[in-house]
Amino acid sequence: MSTENIQAFLAKAATDPALAEKIRLTTAEAHARIAQEYGLPFTVEEYLATENALSDEALADVAGGFNGAPMKPIIRPQPPRPPIIHTFE
Repeated sequence: MSTENIQAFLAKAATDPALAEKIRLTTAEAHARIAQEYGLPFTVEEYLATENALSDEALADVAGGFNGAPMKPIIRPQPPRPPIIHTFE
């Protein structure tokens, strides 16, 4: 239930400019307190766990999965150099 409250709180903050400004530079503790005022209670621990959780897609990207970005060579091919000719006299 608290996960739903966290998602609802963040969705409300995304659509309510006053709420977004209120929580913009605040801590997780303040977010939990403000959410309680809006009738969406959750604990700081639940909020931090949700905030730090990675989606399956994000986890795959971090774990080395392909994220769809174009692959570029690490070393750029260099044009061939003319041969060095040593003359020993």
